Amino acid sequence: MAYAYDPATREPWNNVIYPGNYVARLNAYRNQGVTAFPGVNCFRLVGVFNPQDSDFTIDATTGVKTLAAGNYTCEILSPDLRQDDKPRLDRAFVIPKGASVYRTAIQSDNLTPAANGDTIVTNPTSVGGKSATLTAADSVFPASGDWTAFGGFGSITPLVSAATVGVTTDADFTVTANGDNVAIIVEVCFFLDDEAPDTDEINLPYKTETGQSTN
Repeated sequence: MAYAYDPATREPWNNVIYPGNYVARLNAYRNQGVTAFPGVNCFRLVGVFNPQDSDFTIDATTGVKTLAAGNYTCEILSPDLRQDDKPRLDRAFVIPKGASVYRTAIQSDNLTPAANGDTIVTNPTSVGGKSATLTAADSVFPASGDWTAFGGFGSITPLVSAATVGVTTDADFTVTANGDNVAIIVEVCFFLDDEAPDTDEINLPYKTETGQSTN
């Protein structure tokens, strides 16, 4: 059980599907994984920093909202969209101990950079050093986002402890459309060694009682 998630959430192998049942995106909120190849379970968690009014500086005259440069923590949002009726709460975006991160990606929505070259970066510690960097160009952040190239599995070092995913902005950004949500979206893809097989995976014969024939 070296690779279990926090006890408050489901352990990864309790919520793993097999390729034949892989018909939709993996559910990040449920820590859903897929046994992409035997002995290894792959996970794709998608979280967000969704700033609220308290996170902005709001110009009293123009109403322009500004998000200051800094470090921000991401969450995995609840499927329940109403803020006044949310049985399932938003939860922390945590990569578990032992995870081998092989890809990260980052995207922003409804944020305008201060200048070309401004960046939003995934926290490098929490993603095993594979940090994506979103860089502004032509006065906007690229619509395609940014991601790390897949370089194979050979050079990946598993995380030595669980880590919370966050982002760092290097400049003050303004909200593009004040009435809409703002989001910095982060994807982290990683794999974990599967647990050992149990008795459900072998054909143990029925026990034969004394006096019964085995023919």
